[in-house]
Amino acid sequence: MSHKLQYNSLYQSLELSAQRWPDRQAFIVGDQSITYRVFLQRVKEVAGLLLHKFELQKNDKIILAIGNEISFCEVFYAAMSLGIIVVPVSTKMTSDEVASLVQQVMPSWVLCHDDHIEKYTDSLSFKSKTTTLSQWELLSSKGLNPVVASDVCHDDTAIIIFTSGTTGQPKGAIISHGNLLHGITSYQSAFSLTEKDSTILAVPIYHITGLAAILGLFIHIGGTINLQRKFNAKIILECIENQNITFMHGSPTVFILLCNEFKTSKTNYKLGSLKKVVCGGGHLNNGTIKTIKSIFKNTDIHPVYGLSETSSPASIFVEDLSSHNKLGSSGKAIPGVEFLIKSKDGETLTNGETGLLWVRGPVVIKSYWNNPLANKESFEDGWFNTGDLAYIDNDNYIYIQGRLKDMINRGGEKIYSLEVENILSAYPGINEVALVPFPSEIYGEEPMAFIIADRDHPITTKELLVWAHTKLTKYKIPKKIIFVENFPRTKNGKISKKILKESVHKYL
Repeated sequence: MSHKLQYNSLYQSLELSAQRWPDRQAFIVGDQSITYRVFLQRVKEVAGLLLHKFELQKNDKIILAIGNEISFCEVFYAAMSLGIIVVPVSTKMTSDEVASLVQQVMPSWVLCHDDHIEKYTDSLSFKSKTTTLSQWELLSSKGLNPVVASDVCHDDTAIIIFTSGTTGQPKGAIISHGNLLHGITSYQSAFSLTEKDSTILAVPIYHITGLAAILGLFIHIGGTINLQRKFNAKIILECIENQNITFMHGSPTVFILLCNEFKTSKTNYKLGSLKKVVCGGGHLNNGTIKTIKSIFKNTDIHPVYGLSETSSPASIFVEDLSSHNKLGSSGKAIPGVEFLIKSKDGETLTNGETGLLWVRGPVVIKSYWNNPLANKESFEDGWFNTGDLAYIDNDNYIYIQGRLKDMINRGGEKIYSLEVENILSAYPGINEVALVPFPSEIYGEEPMAFIIADRDHPITTKELLVWAHTKLTKYKIPKKIIFVENFPRTKNGKISKKILKESVHKYL
């Protein structure tokens, strides 16, 4: 039976898991263990509170700005049961960012951390209600009357996720229950996950990875989620070992930090329980793949390509990348999804040719929230323009080459940043690489590599360049190499090439 017949909403996937495995652990939060039976009952009680106390109705929008709290999970699934639209946001937003968001969304209710309440009350209209986390925990701890879920269907909007806005005003991706469920069941099938699997949710829950690819996925399969408020590499390694974690999903930065912690720690971690590492939100380079495999010896490595606009997964590398001949690939399109590679002029390109990646299918959103200009630029006849450069090989494996804006044009010769970063990362002692352009009187642009090196493995520019000449075509070799301690990052942990580009003049 297809998931379309089984489920109309994310809430129904919780309900079914609670029916099948009522006494299995749904969450571990510190010393507290919460079963599916208990979690479902809490969700029903919270739904009653939203309905009767806050008078929220289907299609009302609420902002959740409380981070990785069990209250977030309860409110989220209660909202899903009632057809209320959740807008999950960072707790670190500035007052100006909050004001802009509130103006776009016009929420009926906001739940936020106590320290940030003024940011919202100063921006909201009198019709909107605000509640702090401490107020909410007091309210929701009292005896509440549970309510039965209302009629929610596949096409109803579940969440609106705002992009990080590194290239301008953040855009709100309108994601339906059907979008999310297709992505979740694609993950489940690709990785053969069952109720016996366990994971750690330490990445931000307001990102699509935390919300769909971890929380939604593991509630759907009946697995166990170790919920952690913040990312702490030492605590995560301890959790993997002590809780026999089988599955981890995160960005390349997450796994680089875990590997660095392992290498510097005096603890003899075993980590044999971890069977699958899934990496999205950025390119997993060859050097990091080797390091992960050396530390998590029983682990298969699975790159994923996806965006908020594709409800998390668009392609999945189903096999173990570390022992595969398709290094650098992000796998194949998930069932129901199609890819198209186009030139900037709109011409369809053939296999092996690099161009703009367009995608369509059941995980792809139909539009952005209240943004006609972005909708016109990004959507065409059901297709979505990702803004990423990619090519597809003859076996239908996709290779992301970076953002169009990150391509370096050296006198007409195109340099794809990810290709060079991937090769340089394989050099011993390199932890992370970011390639950006710097201005050249002769060629217009030349490549500059910013590198974070392993402190225990010193590298010289000369030796790296000698090695690079054996691996890269001459015009792709960085003309300048800058060693740095850290990279500037966006709010979702990606390297901010925008800031790096703005800093190149310091090194010229």
